Amino acid sequence: MHPTRGFVLLTGLLAACSSTVATAAPALLRTVEPLDEPRGYCLDISGSGPTLDLEAPLQAHTCKGLEPIDDQLFEASGQQIRASQHDRCLAVEALEPGQPVRLRACSDSRMQRWHFAEGRLSPASRRSPSATRAPAW
Repeated sequence: MHPTRGFVLLTGLLAACSSTVATAAPALLRTVEPLDEPRGYCLDISGSGPTLDLEAPLQAHTCKGLEPIDDQLFEASGQQIRASQHDRCLAVEALEPGQPVRLRACSDSRMQRWHFAEGRLSPASRRSPSATRAPAW
């Protein structure tokens, strides 16, 4: 695991969905630059297997191997980003910079709507650059 820091995100799954495509196959959500890790950093659910913690804030973790595992796979569905293996969606608690990203039961909440443009991911109702570089992810 890597300490939390501000990241600019790039992801094939969201690039495909940013305009007219409604859904995309599960994929990694990774940093644009590898930083200090050749494999790069990916959005990750804390723990693995039986210790997976779906209630903990998501974290940056080394992208795992050639075959991604379900704690790093996400898919875009409309404006939501789903951890479909776990039937939950990415959400923030408040639309303010610094808020951690968590998994919550999928709903129509504006806290679960995301916007992807120019390699940056941000809450759809707060598209400012500061929202994409929140210290919590």
